[in-house]
Amino acid sequence: MILSYKNRFLFIKNTKVAGTSVEMALSSFCGENDIITPVSVKDELERIEKYNSFCKNYAHDRNKEDEYIKKLKNVLATDDLEKKKRLFDDIVITRDKNIKFSNHMHLKDVLKKVEIDTNHFLLIYICRNPYDQVISRSEWKLTNYDKFEKTPNANIDIKKYLCASLDEVIKKTRENIHRVEKSNVFPNIKVLRYESIQQDFNDLLSLLGYDPMELPYAKKSARDKELGITYYLDKNQIQKINKELRDYFERYQYAMMEV
Repeated sequence: MILSYKNRFLFIKNTKVAGTSVEMALSSFCGENDIITPVSVKDELERIEKYNSFCKNYAHDRNKEDEYIKKLKNVLATDDLEKKKRLFDDIVITRDKNIKFSNHMHLKDVLKKVEIDTNHFLLIYICRNPYDQVISRSEWKLTNYDKFEKTPNANIDIKKYLCASLDEVIKKTRENIHRVEKSNVFPNIKVLRYESIQQDFNDLLSLLGYDPMELPYAKKSARDKELGITYYLDKNQIQKINKELRDYFERYQYAMMEV
């Protein structure tokens, strides 16, 4: 989540929609008083290294924020691989009662904690084809992206996981609808589509008065993109997704598969 007073936008971060990539890039345009919530340790390190920007103004105790950033910069400052790994493993993200704003915070909860004139702020969030979201969430659950020097395992059994956990995955995907409840109080909204994310992001930057820039590729997938939806989802699973996520399909005008 990013609340930028400097640029007058609020970015609500949905899950499994390339939100981290957009968040990392958007943070590079933020000011000292803007609220930027933490991403994973690995992504935070890349954000600092690539953009010299980092999470800020999200915790109740600003000293804890400073300590966290100092630890991250210490990781980047050392060339010794073993020392870098030890420093990386020692980092713990400030969570729970110590923070005021969290990464995947719901819009309604943000609005309870800040006073902004929504008529003069741009609301930004991302949508994605529900079938792809379901498959991507399953891959994420099976892969430890954030372990030091750990790359996603290309042989993870997504199909098996979906058979056992489809209801939970659908529930988490539905939350992306609930996360932007109360969006009607914003007259100005920019919804980026995952399927055209780079072009949509550049259009957003133009709207904000910035030049185009290439998005980073956070949490790279190891899935074979040549394998279609029906490789991972059978007829009954597709029917269930169609039923449970119908409002998502309709809201963002994604076509439901006929099975």
